[in-house]
Amino acid sequence: GGCDKNMPGGMMGMLRANVPAIYIYGGTILPGRYKGQDLNIVSVFEAVGQYSAGKMSDDDFCQIERRAIPGNGSCGGMYTANTMSSAFEALGMSLPYASTMANVEDEIVGMVKRASTVLVDAVKKNLKPRDIVTRQSIENAVAVIMAIGGSTNAVLHFLAIAHAAEVDWTIDDFERVRRRVPVLCDLKPSGRYLAIDLHRAGGIPAVMKVLLDAGLLAEVYLRMTRGQKSLVIEAEEVAGSIGAESVVDLSAFELVVLCASEEEAAAHEAVLADIDQASKGRTVWRPAPAAPVLA
Repeated sequence: GGCDKNMPGGMMGMLRANVPAIYIYGGTILPGRYKGQDLNIVSVFEAVGQYSAGKMSDDDFCQIERRAIPGNGSCGGMYTANTMSSAFEALGMSLPYASTMANVEDEIVGMVKRASTVLVDAVKKNLKPRDIVTRQSIENAVAVIMAIGGSTNAVLHFLAIAHAAEVDWTIDDFERVRRRVPVLCDLKPSGRYLAIDLHRAGGIPAVMKVLLDAGLLAEVYLRMTRGQKSLVIEAEEVAGSIGAESVVDLSAFELVVLCASEEEAAAHEAVLADIDQASKGRTVWRPAPAAPVLA
C-alpha cells in the first residue's frame, strides 16, 4: 500500500479474506531541500500563501515548488498514509521498522525480502490476519496513533478495519485511549519533523518501547515477526538495537509531549514521569495548539 485510501482498503480485504497475509508499505518520500530547510508537500501550500501575500519572491516560490517533491513515496509528514502504515506496524500486520522507511532507499528492498520469508512461515503455521488483529492489538495501534500525533482519518479507517475483523470497537474507544496517551512525537503537520526523521530515530518500535515502559500498551503475542514473539521481547530487542540514548530522541529529534492544558498534563503526571525516565530526562512538555474555532 502507499496512499490514504488503498492502505485501509487493503487491510480490510486481508481481514475479510482471512488467509495468511502480511502488509507491505510502499514507503515515505524523502524531504526536498532549499536554503538549508527540509521541504514536503505542505511547504508548497504554505509558499502559495506567502507568495499571494507578497511575502515571498518569485524565485523562492519557484524553487520550493520544484524541490518539495524530490521523488517517489507517500507524503512525508505524519499524514494519513504514514499514520496508517505506523498503525499497521503497531497492529502486528507488518514487520518492525517497515512503516517509516523511505521508498527510494535500498533498505525497503531488504524489508520486502524479509516480509516474504515471514509470510511463508505464516502460511506454514496457518497464522491468519484475524488471529493477529484483535481488540488488544487495535488498542495498541490506536495508542501509537495518539503518541505520534497521527491523522484523524485513522478514526474512520479503524472503525472500518475493526468491523472487517469482527472486533467490537467504537468511537468512544478512541477517546478513551486519547485521554491516557499523550502525544510524544514532534512530527508534521503540527510539528517540525518528517516520518524519515522518526525512522532514523528508531521508528515505531522505539515509540512502542516508550509506551510499553510507561504501561500504555497491552502485551500481545501474535505478530508478523520472525517467529512468535511477545511485544515485551520485541521491545527489549529494540532497546538493544537502537541504544539507550535514542528511544524517540536523537540529537536533532526532541521527544515532545503535547497536552491540551496544564490540567491534562497534571492528569498524565505519572505517565509523563515514566516517559521522562525512559528518555533519559529529555522530554519537553508543550501545550498543544488550540483547536480552530469554526464559524
